[in-house]
Amino acid sequence: MTLSYLYSLRMMTVPTRVLLQDLQDKTEKVLQDARLFFQLSFEQLCAKPKNGGWSIAECLLHLNLYDKYYLPHINEAMTDKNKWQDYDTIYKSSWLGNRIANSMLPNKKGEFDKMKAPKTKQPMLINMQETVLQDFFNQQKEYKEVFAKADAYNVNKAKVSISIMPFVTINLGDTLRFCVNHHVRHLQQAMRVYYELFPQLNG
Repeated sequence: MTLSYLYSLRMMTVPTRVLLQDLQDKTEKVLQDARLFFQLSFEQLCAKPKNGGWSIAECLLHLNLYDKYYLPHINEAMTDKNKWQDYDTIYKSSWLGNRIANSMLPNKKGEFDKMKAPKTKQPMLINMQETVLQDFFNQQKEYKEVFAKADAYNVNKAKVSISIMPFVTINLGDTLRFCVNHHVRHLQQAMRVYYELFPQLNG
């Protein structure tokens, strides 16, 4: 039984180290899939799918914009006052944090619910840089560093402001779940574009 399945059943409690390992594994899979994009030119990364949706580059830029907000806030939350006092700790999701994290997962039909990105996170409104793919990889590696050290901190006590409403906070564990689920969601979207537009590169 996977953690993703448990989360879909509103699993609210899990050992912190199990949570962090699950997020680490998902991030490794994201990086493994995204390495295929290095075969593409910048122009190919920016090519639009037939349905007129986001290009691969736009999917990545959207994630980069969110991570540019969340990574500094996540690191700021890991302060000495938020360190655990013992070991074998338990992560407990809040109701709101669990809802936000789960909103990035597929619905009962196995499909992702459509959501409109805030204007500040809409990639078509931002100048696209040729470094978008490498920037994505750099930020994913930062998340791996976060997972490696987050076990020392109380992921229930440490709080992070959410990007769309900075006056609202959720706990660090919920924030990390949201961010990784968000990566998985849009990487799958980018992969669909890759397989649609570049079948000749897929054997």
